[in-house]
Amino acid sequence: MSDSTTKPRRVCFFGIDGATWKIIKPMVASGRLPNLAAMMENGSYGVLDSTCPANSSLAWTSLQTGVHPGKHGIFFFREQPSGMYQRPIVSWNSVHAPSIWSLANEHGKRVSSLYFPMTFPPEKVDGVMISGLLTPDRNADFIYPPEFRQELEKAVGEVPSDNEPEVVFGTVTQEAAAKKLFETTDQIARIGAYAFDKQDWDLYGIVFRGVDLASHRAWCYQDPQWAKLNPAAAEKGKDLLGSVYDLLDAKLGEIRDRLDDETTLVVASDHGFDRITHRFYVNRWLVEQGYLKLKNGKIAWMKTKLFFRQKFHGALRRLRLLQTYQATMKKLGGGGNSPDMGEAMLMSLVDWPR
Repeated sequence: MSDSTTKPRRVCFFGIDGATWKIIKPMVASGRLPNLAAMMENGSYGVLDSTCPANSSLAWTSLQTGVHPGKHGIFFFREQPSGMYQRPIVSWNSVHAPSIWSLANEHGKRVSSLYFPMTFPPEKVDGVMISGLLTPDRNADFIYPPEFRQELEKAVGEVPSDNEPEVVFGTVTQEAAAKKLFETTDQIARIGAYAFDKQDWDLYGIVFRGVDLASHRAWCYQDPQWAKLNPAAAEKGKDLLGSVYDLLDAKLGEIRDRLDDETTLVVASDHGFDRITHRFYVNRWLVEQGYLKLKNGKIAWMKTKLFFRQKFHGALRRLRLLQTYQATMKKLGGGGNSPDMGEAMLMSLVDWPR
């Protein structure tokens, strides 16, 4: 029950992609992560079941829509249109359910949505939105309204996309990737702080993917079996992942310092993390069982072609020229720009009549 003089409550969401209690609880027990520790002591916490499978594309979409993949239509980072072998990359246009951002707007609430995965292209919300994971690059139109980008660049500097190539695509050394990851995280936090302070919002949310990116590169250092086989590398990288958790805990502290008593703070993740001990390659099994036949003489050449294509595109990403290259190829009518080219090449290996 409230009366007209009661100040409406606000909600602030802090997302940590790929966070797991397997790392958080031991770090808290050792005296680290003071902000998460304070929330655990003074609030409520527990295990939040992810989607099945526990993949960022469908998990973050479910979190933003409140429905399971069968209703919102996202099952992976790529779609599978009927009658096609090519699988286009999904976007928010692929989602078949309203977002919490649009629902909040319908109820007269302003929103600030920052770097949530799957939100490209950004919705035209009452408030601001910066798209996260699956944004093509920082040259794309991933900020709404467009003038908010100009405002940010004037106030805090360059606005990075979530897909900074040096971090995501593994095209540099681990040290360089970690440095870029910390720099990008710091800049995203500055953008988040500016939006927190300057925007009139009722629902605020920001997602940091640093833990997920670091876990993909550095989880092996947490694995005793791997560390036993690679002692020098394990010693060198043993606290890389922990340092990213420390960084995000500090960014959480900056948000907590800004909160008033009328704002509810929620911290959550899309999935946890662990090592993979087994993989099942369906096509390899089909070949071994005789159900799938490949064309003789093409496999080695195709592997070489795919390898150099990957290296070439990696270099373009580092130089932030990939989008320009793709646009040029499209104008020339070439197919080398297609993200599905690799899949199409592999499909051509199959001896379909057999």
